[in-house]
Parts: sequence; structure tokens; C-alpha cells
Amino acid sequence: MLGKKESEFRGFQTINYCEKLVNDYTQEEVDAYHAGFGKLFKWLKAAIELRKQDIIRRKAIAKRDREAREAKIDEQTQRGLNRENFILEAQEKFATDNAEATETFAKYQAAKELQDNGGDLDEA
Repeated sequence: MLGKKESEFRGFQTINYCEKLVNDYTQEEVDAYHAGFGKLFKWLKAAIELRKQDIIRRKAIAKRDREAREAKIDEQTQRGLNRENFILEAQEKFATDNAEATETFAKYQAAKELQDNGGDLDEA
């Protein structure tokens, strides 16, 4: 009565169908008819109730797991966006903080390239 059932069901094999069959009877009526049937009826009612509780529990667990997975995917996406923004901001800060050094290096490279091409260093 516990756990997921993998096989296919016919309409008369569902828990709701079985429950509808016995809902018209009470424990006292069945006990009055036959004591052995009363014990079977009590067991059947308990089995149906436990089966329904198991189904509800498994559905709740599946829903919780699905929501947790979606939340983790959202968190991962947000971390990626935050990382990209942080990197862009760091690049911009580096560029503004070191603008003078970058410009000096660019001038140095241009002069070195000119010198390598046969030009005079003083021309640059």
C-alpha cells in the first residue's frame, strides 16, 4: 500500500473506486453481518486511508522538490548575473583608476613599434 505503483491501472483498480464501494457500509453493519468480514472491512478501510495518505505525502514531497529545484535554478541564474555585473564594474573601475598608466603604455607601444619599423624614437 506504500510507494509509487508503476503498472497501469484499470478504472476498477483505483483507490477512489475501491473507497466508493465500501463507503455505503459502516463497521457496525459489517460486524453485525459477520465478525470475520468485520475484521476484513476494518483492515480494508485502514489500507485505503493509509494509501491515500501515502499518495498525498508523495505528491507534497514531489511539489516541494520541484519548488526547491526551481529556486536553486533561479539562484544560480541570479549569481551568474551578479558575477557578470561585478566583473563589468571591476573592469570599469580598473580602466578609470589606471587610465593614465594605460595611456602611457599605449604611447610606449606606439613608440616601440615605430622604432622597430625603422623610425626614430624622438619622432614619436
